[in-house]
Amino acid sequence: MPVRSHTGRHTRRIFAEFNIYNYKNDIPIEEDDKMKTNKILIILLLTAAMAFCGVLAACQPQEEQFTVTFISEGEQFHSYTAEKGSEVQFPESQPQKAEDEQYTYQFVGWSLLEGGVTVQSHTVTQNVTFYAVFEAHEKQPPAPVEYTVTFIDGVTQQVLKTEKVPAGGSATAPQAPQHVGYEFSRWQGNYQNVTARTDVTAVYVQKQYTLVRHYLGKQVTQTLHYGDAIPAESLESPVGLNFLGWFADSDCTQPVSEVYPDGMPDAERAVEVYAGYEVDLSSAVINLPANPVYGDSVTLSLPNTENVAFSYKWQTAAGAMEGASFPFEGAGSQTVTAVVTANYMDGLVITQKTLSATAKVAKRPLQITLDVEKEIIYGQTAQPVVTVTGLLERDSELKNNVTADIVCDGDKLAVGQYSVTVTAHGLDNYSYTLPSASLTVKRAPLKVTVSANNVTYGEEADVNYSVTGFVYGEDESVLGGSIVYTYQKDSENYTQSVFTVGNYTVTASGLSADNYDFNYTQASFEVTKRTAYVTLSANDVTYGEKPQVTFSHSGFIAEDADKISLDFTFNGKLTVGDHTVTATITDEYINKNYNTQVTGAQFSVAKATLQVTVTAQDVTYGQNPAVSYDVTGFADGEDKRVLGGSIVYTYQKDSENYTQSVFTVGNYTVTASGLSADNYDFNYTQASFKVSKKQVTVTVSAQDVTFGQNPAVSFTVSKLAFEDTQQALGNLAVQILKDGEPYYGYEQSKLLAAGRYTATVTGFNNDNYDVQVQQDEFTVQKATFTVTANMQGAADASLSYTVPEQFGIFTFKGTFYLTNTDEGVYNATDESSFNNYFAWQNGYAITVTETGEDVTANFRLAYDVTFTLTASDFVITLPSQLTVVYTGKPNSYGITVQDADQIEGLSVTYAVKKDGTLSQFTETVPELTYAGQYTVYYRVSAPGYKMQAGSFTVTVQKAMPEINVPQQATEFTYTGERQYFNADGVTWSSREDGAELAIESFSFVTVAEGNGKKIKITSTATANYLSAEITVTLTVHKAQFTLSQSETQRYVYTGSAQGAPITVTALGDDQFTVWYNGGTTVAQFTDAGSYEVTVRVGGNDNYEVASTVYRVEIAKATHNEIDVSGVTQYVWDGQPVTVSGATALFGTVQYKNGVLTSAGQWQVTAYVEGTTNYVGAEKQFTVYVAKGTYTDEQLQQALQNAVTGEVVFGLGKTLANVPLAEGFAFSNPSAALSAKNFTLSDGAYVGSFDGTYCGDAVNYNPADVTITFTARKQLVTVAVEGVSRKIGEVKSDDGLFTVTAQGENGALSAVEIVVLSVSVSHGINFDVGGTYDVTYTLGQNDYYDAAFENGEKEITSWFKLRSVLYNNDWYTLQDALYLAQENGTVIVAENTVASNSSAYCGDAYYTVKKGVTLLVPYDKDHSTNTKDIQRCYKNGVTVPAVGTAYRTLTLAAGVTLTVENDATLIVNAKVVSASAPVTGIVYGSNFGQLEVQKDAQVVVNGTFECIGFTYGEGSVTVNSGAYLYELFNMIAYKGGTNSLSLKNKLFPLNQYTLTSLSCQTTFVSGSNYYAKAFVTGELPFFGIMDQNADVQFASNSPDAFIQMNGEDASVVKRIDEKTGRTYFDCYGDVILNNITLSLGIGFDFDTAGLPVPVPGHFSITVHGNASMAKETQIKLLPGAQLTVEKGATLTVEGSDSSDKGGLSSYDGNAAFDSGVTQWKDGTDAYPIAQFKTVYRTAPTPDYSAATPAVILVKGTLKVSSTAYFAGVVTGEEGGIVELAEGAATTVTLKEILSGSDTYTATLNAILKGANTINQVTAGNYTYTDGSWVLKPAA
Repeated sequence: MPVRSHTGRHTRRIFAEFNIYNYKNDIPIEEDDKMKTNKILIILLLTAAMAFCGVLAACQPQEEQFTVTFISEGEQFHSYTAEKGSEVQFPESQPQKAEDEQYTYQFVGWSLLEGGVTVQSHTVTQNVTFYAVFEAHEKQPPAPVEYTVTFIDGVTQQVLKTEKVPAGGSATAPQAPQHVGYEFSRWQGNYQNVTARTDVTAVYVQKQYTLVRHYLGKQVTQTLHYGDAIPAESLESPVGLNFLGWFADSDCTQPVSEVYPDGMPDAERAVEVYAGYEVDLSSAVINLPANPVYGDSVTLSLPNTENVAFSYKWQTAAGAMEGASFPFEGAGSQTVTAVVTANYMDGLVITQKTLSATAKVAKRPLQITLDVEKEIIYGQTAQPVVTVTGLLERDSELKNNVTADIVCDGDKLAVGQYSVTVTAHGLDNYSYTLPSASLTVKRAPLKVTVSANNVTYGEEADVNYSVTGFVYGEDESVLGGSIVYTYQKDSENYTQSVFTVGNYTVTASGLSADNYDFNYTQASFEVTKRTAYVTLSANDVTYGEKPQVTFSHSGFIAEDADKISLDFTFNGKLTVGDHTVTATITDEYINKNYNTQVTGAQFSVAKATLQVTVTAQDVTYGQNPAVSYDVTGFADGEDKRVLGGSIVYTYQKDSENYTQSVFTVGNYTVTASGLSADNYDFNYTQASFKVSKKQVTVTVSAQDVTFGQNPAVSFTVSKLAFEDTQQALGNLAVQILKDGEPYYGYEQSKLLAAGRYTATVTGFNNDNYDVQVQQDEFTVQKATFTVTANMQGAADASLSYTVPEQFGIFTFKGTFYLTNTDEGVYNATDESSFNNYFAWQNGYAITVTETGEDVTANFRLAYDVTFTLTASDFVITLPSQLTVVYTGKPNSYGITVQDADQIEGLSVTYAVKKDGTLSQFTETVPELTYAGQYTVYYRVSAPGYKMQAGSFTVTVQKAMPEINVPQQATEFTYTGERQYFNADGVTWSSREDGAELAIESFSFVTVAEGNGKKIKITSTATANYLSAEITVTLTVHKAQFTLSQSETQRYVYTGSAQGAPITVTALGDDQFTVWYNGGTTVAQFTDAGSYEVTVRVGGNDNYEVASTVYRVEIAKATHNEIDVSGVTQYVWDGQPVTVSGATALFGTVQYKNGVLTSAGQWQVTAYVEGTTNYVGAEKQFTVYVAKGTYTDEQLQQALQNAVTGEVVFGLGKTLANVPLAEGFAFSNPSAALSAKNFTLSDGAYVGSFDGTYCGDAVNYNPADVTITFTARKQLVTVAVEGVSRKIGEVKSDDGLFTVTAQGENGALSAVEIVVLSVSVSHGINFDVGGTYDVTYTLGQNDYYDAAFENGEKEITSWFKLRSVLYNNDWYTLQDALYLAQENGTVIVAENTVASNSSAYCGDAYYTVKKGVTLLVPYDKDHSTNTKDIQRCYKNGVTVPAVGTAYRTLTLAAGVTLTVENDATLIVNAKVVSASAPVTGIVYGSNFGQLEVQKDAQVVVNGTFECIGFTYGEGSVTVNSGAYLYELFNMIAYKGGTNSLSLKNKLFPLNQYTLTSLSCQTTFVSGSNYYAKAFVTGELPFFGIMDQNADVQFASNSPDAFIQMNGEDASVVKRIDEKTGRTYFDCYGDVILNNITLSLGIGFDFDTAGLPVPVPGHFSITVHGNASMAKETQIKLLPGAQLTVEKGATLTVEGSDSSDKGGLSSYDGNAAFDSGVTQWKDGTDAYPIAQFKTVYRTAPTPDYSAATPAVILVKGTLKVSSTAYFAGVVTGEEGGIVELAEGAATTVTLKEILSGSDTYTATLNAILKGANTINQVTAGNYTYTDGSWVLKPAA
């Protein structure tokens, strides 16, 4: 606490002077030990002197005081005691006078007489009384009452009309709009005799419509409303019928949902709909026999449905027929078609369905085999051989039609795979398989022989090669590619362009040839060293210099020239004399590859010259000369210790040597000599000095005054020589100067006019002193006169006001008037707003009442003027039709203004907004044409009326276009080819609007496909048209058949029926039916004779019926013949074959050797015995028994054991790796054995592959089978490892992360690992160091069942990006902190993130251990000095804004950084120290920063020095015993030299901030929160001093601003970086004290006796029991906030002495400049940008100079009897203010702004609420229902 004696106070002021910044030619004065001793002596002497002055000050007489009283309506309103000569302080609150029936009253000022003229100022000379003056205002009659009636459409809910009706009047209902499906009923709501705002709704009744539903010969009728959904469910569903839905036509082609999509239409007649049904024919099917052969028949299966009759027709290539079954007519593929017609209940429902089935009749089997080599070598030949068995005897020559060929180009078989193919022709009656084979031609070998010769370093390798082994006479001309040599050195590949010294092997590759492989040999060679030369040269130097050594070289190859590095060696220390320099090669690469010869150089060293500089200071007579010397120019760190001899001074005066011991007044020179040194010469300079007269200073002091006051001027004289007094200087007197000339004021009143004056002293008369008068300037400031008026009037009228004349000793004359006639309230609070709305009539004048002198120029006017003008309303009607359909023509949309023709100056303007674009307002009525939604805005104005604006919405709906299709576009005739519908000739009405026509794509071949097809045609929607759709129906006409047949068919009798079909020409592939003599089979006859055949062609929906007639004639036979064509081929079925079936023209056919016992070729003889009519016949023929086909049962049994072992997937495995039983083979054995070819079923992979089976190759053909088996993936374990890199080494994750894998058969190759699809994900920022989680994820693959070591498909490892230095090694942060030892420093050398890696060391290790320092630096030097100051000496210097941090440490979410006891965390920065405008702030990028992300925290048990910035959504906790330091920024810090009171310069500190630590920080009881302030000052005799001043902001000490007074106490600080607001939340028992600034040199300064400023960006909240220490004064500057929370108490203690304690708040006042958030510094105001520079990111402040300070009481605020309480207090429900008896509710604060520039503010206590209490008396106040309620004190 500060000492309370007067001596103590004066002593503090002396100390303060020594720490204020000063200037002296901007050169710092050095101080030595002698000066420091003198400093202490001077301090002691000044202490004693100031103590004596304190005693004198205590004896001064007291000033005289008087009472000032204010009376309102006969009662005392306010009173106070004032000093004589002071200006009267009028109450801030205004008295009130109750209104009566005729008038209201407004307070206009105070008068010295009851009912007299108000005065603006008065000087107290005796007890004085003022009386309140009120101005009466006649009350205005109430305005007429009107109500709004709104008419609403009950269907659309749109407002139809709005009408204002006088109370009791009636509105007029509009015409009710019509709506489809509705009829208007009535208006609901009262619009007659209206007494309140009313909504009237149009009520409608829905129309009813009739719906008739027809179904199965019946009908149902029902009633629906407009828009109701038409029922979709069926009314009856008989068994065997399928319900298709409801249709709008009886043909059931138009679904109801398409015709009536919006439900029940507005129809005049009943709407009829029809139910659609079909007979269920889903079970109708054609039955085909298994393995059908010639002669077999097909049948139909039809459903057994009640009430359904079936009919059907067979349609095949042979024609149409009826019957229950249909026989096949020949071998080959045949499609059978049956058209089934189902008739339900005699035609009620008829359904037709076409069924199709295809049968295949096998041909005679034929066997063709092929034999050829599988592989040959390039240069060899191959001969394929083909064998044909199974041909009939008569076709034996057809074997020549079967040939084998090797498919190739040219006569050489080049390397590759060749197909050997078999071709056959003329075998249409046989079924056979053409075999094929594969021939592989492999490459022939070539030998490549490599040779190499030895070379010298720098030469190219001498390597050659030769090739042997060519075939076909070929040579190297057939080779491709180019030879590539691969070199190895020390068993590793060598890829450098220059071959370094050593032994090498060389191998070759790169040659290519289509038909050869290559075998390369290897060669060896040696590279030997190269000889090179280096020659040095050096220049001569002076002692202390090093010679510049250069070198030249030869023998080096060009690319090695930059590698030459030399280490120079000199022959000893370079003293004066001759020297040599030699060098050695230091580059390892050069030494390894060269034999280098180095030649040295010679050089000499000459003496250096030392400069001896003599300095001498001017002295006053009586003082000895102060002469000294300095020697500069030493080399190699030498100093004066190398000198010999001693310094000798020689003085001269008036060009003669001066040897006297006393120096008289005059001019002198001094020279020096006598020094010596081995390596130096000397050059001495000469100095001059002067002995001058003794100087005396007369200091004048003048104070600023206001016009009308007398000047206050005094002066003092500095110490004189000997015992001289002031009278020794002469007869001294004060003189006032203006513009350098004496000035005496106005001629009669002697008042000094407003302006700037100089006060000086004259009358000096003494030759013994050189007298300097320090004049002082002062200002006579203009006085302020406030013009007050409050008037009301009608719009369009001119209002004026005459100002009352008399005030004080002056008279004011002037009348002003309102320049505007528009409605509104016009306020004038300053000259600018007055000039905006008002003007003076003939100006105004202010005179001295007694003398009549015009003193207008000495006053400035203030204004409190309010004029109110009122205006009328318009009656506006909107357009009625706001929804129309696009027609291409415009519609007008203007409003109607009632009585528009009678309103002068009426202006109606419009603007239109569409699609977000608003047009300009014009008087043109909008005309809208195109479709869309428009918002029409209107503005209506006229003199004397309120400007009215509004809008309404206009909707122009899109029109519906028409589509027209010509008839010819829909008619076609069957052509047998595909035909397409097109839209030729189609027109549509919206085409001009850019619409496109969309036509449903459709094509057809048959009449059935096209005829009756409905096609949709749609036009696309455009800006003005809707989308339209129509349906057209196609008509397709049948075509005509073309019949071709000769008139007669002729045959010879064969015993078989004979006759050929006619030729029918049809279009396309159409099927049709041919009737021969009424039957569907071809007309054939057996017996000889002549026959007529009538043919009719028809039965096809695509053709009209055609007919013709022809004849068949059969002649008699003359011989017999045996036909064995049907008995020569059989298929083995496991049983012996008996030949049968041969036919003859007559007789019975018999056989020799006709029983066959195996598959193969047999010779059989057929014969018939002769008769009298025919000769006998015998025929030998070959019978083929083809290999049989396995039955399904045989194959299924064999397939059960097809796979004989387990199958496991693997990369490179194929079906060839599957173990198969004998006889089985895969069709594609090279198919991959992978999961992509299998199906996963019940956890197993199941694969089905095409293959063949042949267990008995003699009698059976290989059968195509599907081999199905299960397989599994190979089990693989994948391993990962963590990776570590130094920051900067890597910039991406390319190749950074790898894995290894172990399979069932060993380690997986790199190619196999790729298949595992391992993906790597991470959040690594390669520019920010730290330990990152790297997640490896196994993707899906088709070969391996892979998992990581943890058994999962995903695993997390770590990646270390080392960015932290410890002992000059790079680590991650947690590794460095783990390894760090006591006294060690861990440096965040690059940007670093501290992440909570889950894969590395469990929870990350982030603990700063005892004795360890963790540094976030601000520059490359990694300084741990937290007091690094950058001086700025000039007032007003621009401080650079905060830039990008030099280094950032980020604590990621979930991370805790713990600073142990005796450990230190430093976030460092270089700061600015200046006298003005700011001090102690970070500038530029010279700072480190700590980001604490959400859920991260810093726990401090040791020391945390935050000079840079710490920010983020995380938190900091400072535990008991721990220390936290952050920067104390002083904004507009003045400093200076002309003050003896430092604390008046430091406090109120103007504005100060604590911005280094913005994240939430909790200070636990017992912790220590210090703010570092940096100040610089210049002391007399001692020079500039930098001081680190600590401000103890929160701790358990009474020296802290916030004292935590108990174990449960704590303080939470945070900053909103957007606004810059700083929050302090105080919990538990805390005490608010004075702020103490400790300079660290034994001197402390505090705010004792001065208010503690709380800056505008501070918010302090009390949550517990808090108090203000005695004699502590706290003032809240504009914008500041103090909150007492519910349940909390803040007690304002008073004082036991004259230094009364208290709480005050500013409500915005003249001490702040508008728009500037800094305390005003005299006439200078610092811009807001200066305030923002102290933040990490420039904020946008949430307050200004006009923002009131806030004291918000939710709990209890107690003010003791010895305290003061002033300012505005607001509350919340239950808030309490306890004001003790004797507590002061008014305080006058005197702010020292700059030097003697002061501002005085008188603040009163005000309880603000619904019943604001301006006169606050003692008692308890409770905030209840928005009001403060006084409850008398107990």
